[in-house]
Amino acid sequence: MSRRLSRTPRGLARRAKARAKRARPHARIANIRQDALHRFTTDLARRFCPRVIEDLNLRGRMANRHGPAPLPTWALFLRNLSLQ
Repeated sequence: MSRRLSRTPRGLARRAKARAKRARPHARIANIRQDALHRFTTDLARRFCPRVIEDLNLRGRMANRHGPAPLPTWALFLRNLSLQ
């Protein structure tokens, strides 16, 4: 799908249609992941009343030479858990 998008000339309606077609599976996967995370945090919040979350050195994790850890997922996890 990316190849088809790259071959369409810019500025055409056909290119916008190709972009939308390529974005659809990515959006679907993102929605599936977000739903699974939401279900997991909701289940944790319902089963365990006192929740204790360890404070992580996020700045140190970003400066790691092996690359950044998946922080957006962790941030969403903490946010969802604090809202429950």
